[in-house]
Amino acid sequence: MSRRPRRPSQRTLAAQEARIRAAHAIALQRANPNWSLSRAAREAHTTVPTVRRHMPTAVKRDTRGHWHATPADRERFTMSVTTVEHGTVPLTVAGSRKRALVGAHHAAINSYLATGNPQRLDALRGKTVAGLTLQTDPNTIRQLFRQGELSFLEIYALAS
Repeated sequence: MSRRPRRPSQRTLAAQEARIRAAHAIALQRANPNWSLSRAAREAHTTVPTVRRHMPTAVKRDTRGHWHATPADRERFTMSVTTVEHGTVPLTVAGSRKRALVGAHHAAINSYLATGNPQRLDALRGKTVAGLTLQTDPNTIRQLFRQGELSFLEIYALAS
């Protein structure tokens, strides 16, 4: 009998970190289709069983019995998102495509802060995640950075 998955607030810190590594392995295999899931898991410092346990909707088995990442998944993660409405807040983001959008937004903000070029931010203007609009105004982003609200060390928010 399989156990019901825990709510994010009930997961231990180690389990949350393992889940993030599993998601990273899936992203690596999607970005490198010729890689096996084993190689992607090794690169993400995890194992195939851990990937299968933490990301069950993101993997499937082919006719030869090999595991592969699906093109997309609906797994939910709590991520730090900088929005127009609330500044930087932890949001539950459902689906790999929306997670990729949040990752691209983080990269665009980081690029803008490093170079002063808002081109990557402009490409995300008007995009929404969980019903909230992503912040793309360069002046507001500079202000949030000066206030210490922007941190790019961790994109995934860990529940304490």
